[in-house]
Amino acid sequence: ELINRQVIVTYLKRLLRIDLQLAPFQIIGLECDVIKRHTIQIPQGELHTTIGGRIDRLDCITDKRGQKLIRVIDYKTGSYSKSPINSIEQLFDTNRPPAKGNYYIQALLYSILVQSDKKYNADACKVSPALLFIQHAVGEDYDPAIVIDKFPVHDVSPYQETFMTYLSNTLQEIFDTNKPFK
Repeated sequence: ELINRQVIVTYLKRLLRIDLQLAPFQIIGLECDVIKRHTIQIPQGELHTTIGGRIDRLDCITDKRGQKLIRVIDYKTGSYSKSPINSIEQLFDTNRPPAKGNYYIQALLYSILVQSDKKYNADACKVSPALLFIQHAVGEDYDPAIVIDKFPVHDVSPYQETFMTYLSNTLQEIFDTNKPFK
C-alpha cells in the first residue's frame, strides 16, 4: 500500500504541475455524465438508442490566442500507443489495433456531445478532446489534446460529421440482426 500511495502522490504532483501551467482555469465538472438519444436505420426499421458516458474531467481554459476552450479530459494511468491516428476513418477500421483508437473514439464522442450541451457549454465554446496520460505528462509544453493527422484537435467540430457517420454505420452494423456480430 505504501508503493500505491507513492505512485498516487507522484501522479497528483504531476497533474498539479500541468494544471499550474494553465492557471487560471475553471473546472466545469468531474465525473460528468453526457448522454444523448441517437437514432439509426436498420433493416427492421428505425432504432432509438442512447450514446454517451462519464467524463473524468471537464474544464475551461484560455488558449494561447485568448479564446475560451472546453477540454474533455479522460485520465489514463497506463502507457499509450505511439502509433499515429491519421483520420476518423482509421478509428473505425476493424483491422487496426483497438487500444488507442478506442480511447480516441471515447474522447471524440464525449467532446461532440459536450459541444451541443447547454448545461456544460452554454457559451458555445470550442471543445477539445484530451487524453491525459499521467505517466507521460512530464514536459512543460505537454498538451493532452488528441492528435489526428499530426495536428492536435482543439476544436472537435470539423470532425463531428465524419465521426457521427462512422459511429452510426458501426451501430447499424451492430444492431442489424441480419449480420453476424463481430
